[in-house]
Amino acid sequence: MLNKLKQLIIPVIIFVLLFSLSASADMEGSGTSGDPYIITNATDLKNVENDMSAYYELANDIDLDGDNFEPIGYASWSGFTSFTGHFDGKGYKIYNGSIGSEGVDYSSDNYIGIFARNNGTISNVGSEIDVSGNYYTGGLVGYNYDTIQNCYASGSVSGTNNIGGLVGYNRGTIQNCYATGSVSGNSRVGGLVGYNYQAKIVYSYSTGKPSGISSVGGFCGYRTTGGNYEDTENYWDTDTSETTSSAMGTGKTTTQMKDIDTFVGNWDMVAIGDYVDEDWFIDDGNDYPRLGWEWEVLDVVNVLFLFSNF
Repeated sequence: MLNKLKQLIIPVIIFVLLFSLSASADMEGSGTSGDPYIITNATDLKNVENDMSAYYELANDIDLDGDNFEPIGYASWSGFTSFTGHFDGKGYKIYNGSIGSEGVDYSSDNYIGIFARNNGTISNVGSEIDVSGNYYTGGLVGYNYDTIQNCYASGSVSGTNNIGGLVGYNRGTIQNCYATGSVSGNSRVGGLVGYNYQAKIVYSYSTGKPSGISSVGGFCGYRTTGGNYEDTENYWDTDTSETTSSAMGTGKTTTQMKDIDTFVGNWDMVAIGDYVDEDWFIDDGNDYPRLGWEWEVLDVVNVLFLFSNF
């Protein structure tokens, strides 16, 4: 009897151990706040789904090598596993790839983005890939239930309903984020967010052109107030979006979007020459606001340029 019990239990223990180790097999770190897993390539990025409650950091930009990337937590048509951990991009980007291309069709699948569904914290990362799905599709996250901060998305996004440049469907908090890609769908289509349900979006903007049949907005396609709803100092570019209406945000011309005086409220922003560690900086009169960590990247590039000319 004891031997039979061992025969049943031992394989289970081995499976659990292998599963728990799979996320860290090729990554430094232990997945804790003090020792996060360190992501260095596309394989590491996908392996986040092996431990969705851990802490992660990017060590560098993630090059997808032109491939289709399967969303983190993606399972099948409506299946998904929510990310509940902490993902810090450390000021790096995910680029040179796509979701829903290269012979992979997600047009019948829901919860499509680099993260299928977020119930944790995602911060300090840029998404520069095109994304295509069905419902709840976004340039970074398909369905957000918790926190996204200091992030951007620049790729085009397409789907059916609840489609956004950054997030398809938001029920959490989005702060200090922007999206610049075109967005297309049928209903609830927005430059930053497709549908904001009783949720908070603050100090964010979009510039991409949204297109659809109903509930199409320059910044947000559709909203439901109540709960934790907040719409504070959000903007969209009425010129580049070719859209004068939105369920949330305030429309501004391209000239106004590149003017620091537009953001004099509670945006933590300075002109590029005055940047220290603020959330935002702007090349006043010449460019849109950029996230603080993007200045740090530009600063490194400028230093390397100077050294290369010695």
